[in-house]
Amino acid sequence: MFNPDGGEFERSGNGLRILAAYLMQEGDAADTFDAEVGGSRVRLVGHGRAGPAYDVSVDMGCSEVGPAAVGLDPRALDGEGRLPGPGGEWLRVVPVSVGNPHLVVLCEDEAQLLEDRLRVIGPYLSEHPAIAHGTNVQLALHEHGHECRALVWERGVGRTAASGTSACAVAVAMVSTERIAPGEVQVRMPGGTLRVVVDDGLEVTLRGPVEEIAHGRLSERLLSTFEPGS
Repeated sequence: MFNPDGGEFERSGNGLRILAAYLMQEGDAADTFDAEVGGSRVRLVGHGRAGPAYDVSVDMGCSEVGPAAVGLDPRALDGEGRLPGPGGEWLRVVPVSVGNPHLVVLCEDEAQLLEDRLRVIGPYLSEHPAIAHGTNVQLALHEHGHECRALVWERGVGRTAASGTSACAVAVAMVSTERIAPGEVQVRMPGGTLRVVVDDGLEVTLRGPVEEIAHGRLSERLLSTFEPGS
């Protein structure tokens, strides 16, 4: 898996669901697939079709929470687990790994969940010197019940309308801070809503629709750039 900047990354929840939908579309008789990605194996499950969309889930495995999970130097945090923001304001953050690193910034109200704020905080935290290899960033707000909203800034990409692993990280952050009880969490992003099941042990399953929008063919020249040593 590769980002637009050419960097290879560990895991994509949406990318894995797309892969499962492609295999289903190609007529594979199986409805369960195992994929090796980011040094681990994950299970993809096709639940059938609903109109033009495939209903697909990914067993994302056990998540981890805390500074060590994302390579964050704990000395950068204060006693309440807060990190200074770009303007000196204190940000309440939850470091989460779901196979790749995330820093979830908890918002207290709608005024903190703004695209303009994401464009400042996102790149600042994504490349923060206290985080060893960079991180994905989310602004997240618990709305009510098992529902929350999020804005996403992806490492190596920038502002992103929707992200599978980010949705998982937001759900884990909500459960681990006891804002939401374990179970299914609906994470609403500008690009759509994903359903994330987080259990008591922070095991995570991501589920949502996959709908085809185009067919294409990559040129041999582009594919050659992904070869080792190119």
